[in-house]
Amino acid sequence: NRCEYILKLRLKHTGTQIYFVYRLTGPMEVTSVVNNGASLVCNVSTRTEDEIQLVFWYKNSNATGPPIYTLDIRDTNPIHFISEPLKNRAMFNFSVRPPLLIISPVKQSDSGYYSCRADYKWSRTQSSTVKLNVIVTEHITYFVYCAMRWS
Repeated sequence: NRCEYILKLRLKHTGTQIYFVYRLTGPMEVTSVVNNGASLVCNVSTRTEDEIQLVFWYKNSNATGPPIYTLDIRDTNPIHFISEPLKNRAMFNFSVRPPLLIISPVKQSDSGYYSCRADYKWSRTQSSTVKLNVIVTEHITYFVYCAMRWS
């Protein structure tokens, strides 16, 4: 997995734009607070001539065992299978890039590694891992968000 954080600055008096790019490798980390939501990125991409058939989410870092969420898009009507621990709390948004598994509200027990695996019609299977940190606290002053571009 590789993530690029891009910071774009525009100097007010000259209009000059400056870009800073930070590249990270390894699993991405997402932090959320108990009872808030978390968006887990499924960092997969398709070639224009290929299409994703199945997407599996696992609650571990090696994409094994029973999936906690499955999206079957082999047919014209996508079918979502959601495991009992995530029932009524999870949805997979495949219409955004990169696709997101949204868990809301998160519980402390949701902390851990998640693996997303995408099976294609013609290409090799791709997988990515994200770590979810869940904070138990009563007061949060502010969050800092950043824009991401995956490559």
